Amino acid sequence: MDEQAKKGITDGSSNAEKLPNMLKKPLPQSKTAIKWAFNENLKCTAQKLWQKSKRYDQMKKLDPTTLSSKYINLITAIPRKHTSILTQL
Repeated sequence: MDEQAKKGITDGSSNAEKLPNMLKKPLPQSKTAIKWAFNENLKCTAQKLWQKSKRYDQMKKLDPTTLSSKYINLITAIPRKHTSILTQL
């Protein structure tokens, strides 16, 4: 059994033509992995947009944790109007 496993590693994959039809299809993508990648990309984009903002330098002086996970968790509990006012101060 171990020798067959070693042979599988050294010889590579089976010839696709010899595989059964159900094994010829590519594996489905994980929904969780897709969502995680999307969220990471969204966070990165938001960070870049925030850094280009007119208020970035001023907010960074007041609160260096702005746009961190901790900051976002704190402001999600308050209404958007209040968050907007805090950001504009």
